Amino acid sequence: MRSNAVHGLEYFVGGSPETLKAMSREEQDAYFTDVLDWLKARHGAENVLSAVIHRDESTPHMTVMTIPLDERGKLNARAIVGSRQQLSAMQTDFVERVGKTHALERGLQGSTARHERVRGPMSILPTLMPP
Repeated sequence: MRSNAVHGLEYFVGGSPETLKAMSREEQDAYFTDVLDWLKARHGAENVLSAVIHRDESTPHMTVMTIPLDERGKLNARAIVGSRQQLSAMQTDFVERVGKTHALERGLQGSTARHERVRGPMSILPTLMPP
């Protein structure tokens, strides 16, 4: 095993706040079940370590931790999400197989938007911990 191998690959799966908030609890559960099934098919059920639905924040979402094994059974996150093209194809596949069933559309393909880190209570915790 390489010393810099990625041991876990975490997925954050949500949707537009308006769409998810308009869903009933049962509809949200069905969506997140389909999300988990998609990830199990993609990684193998035995490589899904955890799946947690978060409803305590402004928009319901799910985090899923997986082991990034390639087709040879080696830790290889790069083979799964190593390029912009791979990530874009994965997002498109997700919308086709899961999103459309739940009235979700794909985000703008090829967008140059950048993620902006939101500073909240969790982001200051590391500064409060002793060195």
